[in-house]
Amino acid sequence: LAAGKPANASSQWSAEFAASKASDGDPVSRWNSASDKSSGEWLEVDLGRRVPYNRTAIRQFGDRITKYKIQYSDGGEWRTVADGGPMHAVQRDNFPTVIASKVRLLVVETKAGRPPSIFEFGVYNMK
Repeated sequence: LAAGKPANASSQWSAEFAASKASDGDPVSRWNSASDKSSGEWLEVDLGRRVPYNRTAIRQFGDRITKYKIQYSDGGEWRTVADGGPMHAVQRDNFPTVIASKVRLLVVETKAGRPPSIFEFGVYNMK
């Protein structure tokens, strides 16, 4: 559901590592937060309309994220549907179906304060 959809982030390393790189369908490009950022960074995908979803699959660079939350919003406050850590190279989280227009990864903690970096942020409605 996230492929090709607009993405935003709390920061970015450079234009080459913009938030949009995490939803562009290219397995090589990636979002990377600014060099001095780690905890509290986020990556958000705007799904364009309210849709049901119940799984995320996030592929990160370098196994940097040690604690995280998956959150959703439909114009109001962010609500957590999954949290955990450490995040695997490919982290899949299943949760009860939500209907919302936005989803985000909130990075709670990284290894040695290294900036988080995400190749792909997938959002799915598994039936």
